[in-house]
Amino acid sequence: MSKNIALLTDFGDSDNYVGVLKGVILSINPDADIIDITHKVEPQNILQASWILKTSYKYFPKGTIFLSVVDPGVGSNRKRLLVKTSDHYFIAPDNGLLNYIFEDIEKIINIENSRFFLDEISSTFHGRDIFAPVAAYLSQNKYDLEEFGRNVDINEVQKLNIITPQKANSQIVGQIVNIDHFGNIITNIPASFLSDSTKLYLKELSINICKNYTEAAKGELLAITGSSGTLEISQNCGNAQNTLSLKIGDQIKIELE
Repeated sequence: MSKNIALLTDFGDSDNYVGVLKGVILSINPDADIIDITHKVEPQNILQASWILKTSYKYFPKGTIFLSVVDPGVGSNRKRLLVKTSDHYFIAPDNGLLNYIFEDIEKIINIENSRFFLDEISSTFHGRDIFAPVAAYLSQNKYDLEEFGRNVDINEVQKLNIITPQKANSQIVGQIVNIDHFGNIITNIPASFLSDSTKLYLKELSINICKNYTEAAKGELLAITGSSGTLEISQNCGNAQNTLSLKIGDQIKIELE
C-alpha cells in the first residue's frame, strides 16, 4: 500500500472543509501524500462523482487510497465503506458513489470501529470525523482491513440506477454522466456505437461527428470521442451545455445518419 491519498469531494474551494480534511489526515499520518482529484463535483451529485472516480483511479499508483465524499445522507444510518480492489483502496459513503468500482472488487468492509474515528462525531461532517481518519490510519499500513469493521457482501451495498446505453439500428439511448469545466457534455455511450457514422441528430439538431475540435467551425456543435472512450457533445470555442440546456443525469437520445 502506498501513502497516496486521493481526494474527491463536492466541498468546493470557498470553505475550509477540504483544508480540514487534509489537516486531519496529516495529524494522524504526517507522511501521507495527499492528491486532489477535484472538489468541484456538483453538490450532492453522486452520479457525477462516480463517473469522475471511474475515469481517474486507474491512472494512480497501485495502493492509492481514494477518499471520496459526496454524502447527501451524512448523519444517517447508511453504511460507510472501505473497499479493496486488486490495485487500490476506496473509502466512501454507501450511496452508489463506488458504483463503477464494484467491477473489480476483492473485499468490502462496513467501517464500524470507532477507534479509528475522531473523538467527537458531527452529524454533518463524517468526511472529517470518520472517513479522513480511516484513510490516514489505513495509509500507515499497520492495520488489517477487518480491524476497521465487518465484511459485507456486494449485494448489501447501494448501486446507482444508471441508464444502460442501448443501440437499436440507428437510434442510441444513453445518459449524461458528467459536464466538464468547458461545458462538454460527457455521456456513457461507447464510441463504438457510432461505428462509421459521420453525423448524428440530437434535439432536432444535426451535429457532425469529428475526430478533433478543429474539424468544426468556431461556435459549431460537434460530436467527438472523449478521453474516456465515450461520446461527448462539444462546441468549438463555446459551451455545449449552455447551448443545449442539458444537465448531468439526463437521458440522451440520438439518431445516427
